[in-house]
Amino acid sequence: MTVYKEFNFGGNQRPMGNFGPIIGLIIFLVLAYFVIKGLFTVLAIAAPFLLLAAAIIDYTVIIDYARFIYKMLKENPIFGLVAIVLTIVGYPVVFGYLFAKAWMRRRVKKYAEKVENEQNRYDDYTIVKEEKEEEADFLILPKVEKPVEVKKDPASSEYDNLFK
Repeated sequence: MTVYKEFNFGGNQRPMGNFGPIIGLIIFLVLAYFVIKGLFTVLAIAAPFLLLAAAIIDYTVIIDYARFIYKMLKENPIFGLVAIVLTIVGYPVVFGYLFAKAWMRRRVKKYAEKVENEQNRYDDYTIVKEEKEEEADFLILPKVEKPVEVKKDPASSEYDNLFK
């Protein structure tokens, strides 16, 4: 007598079968689209203010970015043109990036100044009174005699002189 066993991996357990995870993925992607769209809209509105703030905080960030685009355009014109087009299309993201970079540079500079000031700061000191000459005799070193020079034999080497 042969016994057949049937293995069913969740086919009867889920009411929608395999469509549940697919529907969940679609809902997640639609929500992500709206969140990113909203973020991009907010950045588009705030972009001029972010660029102005980046220029006030550290204008060299904007100059460095322009030099980067110019260098890319000079070295590889196709990538340079693509970078220019992406900068124009994605200006809210670029301006937000420039603002974040300027802000972080400012924070790093302030932290470096703080650390440098802490390193250069001197603690309180105590005045050491001068000692009498008799008490400071231990600082005088004894005179050392000059070593006697050994004459070299033309037949012997410096190695032989080590053992004499």
